[in-house]
Amino acid sequence: MKNNLQKIEMEARKRELAGKAGRIKNAQGVIRKRKYEYMGEIQAEEPLTKNPIQLRVFGKTNEFVDVGFTKVFNAFTQELISDSDIAGKSIRLIFWIANNLEYNNIIFYMDSEEVAEELGVSKRTIFNWIKKLREKKILKKLNTNLYMINPKNIAVGQAHQLIEMWENAEDEAEAS
Repeated sequence: MKNNLQKIEMEARKRELAGKAGRIKNAQGVIRKRKYEYMGEIQAEEPLTKNPIQLRVFGKTNEFVDVGFTKVFNAFTQELISDSDIAGKSIRLIFWIANNLEYNNIIFYMDSEEVAEELGVSKRTIFNWIKKLREKKILKKLNTNLYMINPKNIAVGQAHQLIEMWENAEDEAEAS
């Protein structure tokens, strides 16, 4: 039991150090973070009370996750450039959204009044841009001030997981 506890403490220390040094830059200067995965559970003793406890163990993998940038896919870039409804106009809103997305999430909150103020345009302009982006299937409105961006165009995180989330939302919309 003592060996298991020592292993757990060592693993925790390694994770702590990896958290500090777990981010590395590749040759292009892109920051990457090492992934951790669940490895299982072990039985151990709580050091002070000697009561048995169940601990989950995580270990680092050889995989890295890119962080600190937004993926804009090539086909979408071509569409942005060639579509006069988007180029130079609602593209500002697209980049605002991209800068405000959370990692591995395509759902975001957007208060049109705050965004209008931040971008220096009217609230009506924001509504018009949202309408255009919804028509082009770049955005989907979920609720008041709650939207989803199409990850086939822009992604911050694992694109395949985000695309699955988008497709599930489309399936749910068709079913209702």
